Amino acid sequence: MTEAEAVVLTLEELKTCMEYWQRALRMQDWKIELQIVPRKDFIDDQRTASSSWWQRCKDGEIKVLSETSYKSEAFIDPQDMEVSLVHELLHGQLDRLDIEAAGLRRDALEQAIALTAQALVKLRRQAAAAS
Repeated sequence: MTEAEAVVLTLEELKTCMEYWQRALRMQDWKIELQIVPRKDFIDDQRTASSSWWQRCKDGEIKVLSETSYKSEAFIDPQDMEVSLVHELLHGQLDRLDIEAAGLRRDALEQAIALTAQALVKLRRQAAAAS
């Protein structure tokens, strides 16, 4: 697959991706509702996905823009639903940085950086092993 190809997934395929990424990002204990939705379900017209997070109870909601809505708009890049999903999951990891207590901010930042680095290294090794 080249960078210019669209990655459009069904809800079930996207849920399978989410399970993988939740494990890679160590968010498997989170309860996340995932939806593919039309543009009217977004507040901001420039988004290809959005998320809401409730850190204390480890709940979240991710909405990914539907293929039909994406195609009807003037986006330059092809749609990649998996990239949109991972982007929003990372928001779930990083949203805790908004916590007011300074000590918690630093710990959360360190954890987010460590988890992201682990996920990226894991993906790189898997790709190398598959080659």
